[in-house]
Amino acid sequence: MGRRFMGWLLAAAFVLPSVSACDARPEEPKQASGASAEDVRDAWSRVQGTLQSGCNAKDCGDYLESVAGEIGRLEDAMRGSPDPGHFDSPVRRIDAMQEKVRERDDINRSRETIITTRQYLVDWFSRNPETSP
Repeated sequence: MGRRFMGWLLAAAFVLPSVSACDARPEEPKQASGASAEDVRDAWSRVQGTLQSGCNAKDCGDYLESVAGEIGRLEDAMRGSPDPGHFDSPVRRIDAMQEKVRERDDINRSRETIITTRQYLVDWFSRNPETSP
């Protein structure tokens, strides 16, 4: 009787994990985080913070990575906002910037693209003060 129980226990140890893995529901696709207007304002404030810093040297890689990263986080907040359609224009501009940056092997070659995108955002938020901090 003890052997029979041990055999059943061993069989269960091998069968049950595979059954539960097969029966598991597929993971639901992740949706936007539901960022609030405050999240957009916070992200925009961080982008604005990059206006106070900069670089004069030939190699501005760290600075440009920081600016591009903050702009990317702003885009994420815009996409997750309660009214993402409100941000269609800046999101398209940010997407275009990110595409150009990915095409180049050296972020320093994307300096103009990143800085002009940031300036576009400054102008856009100036025209849309209800979204600005």
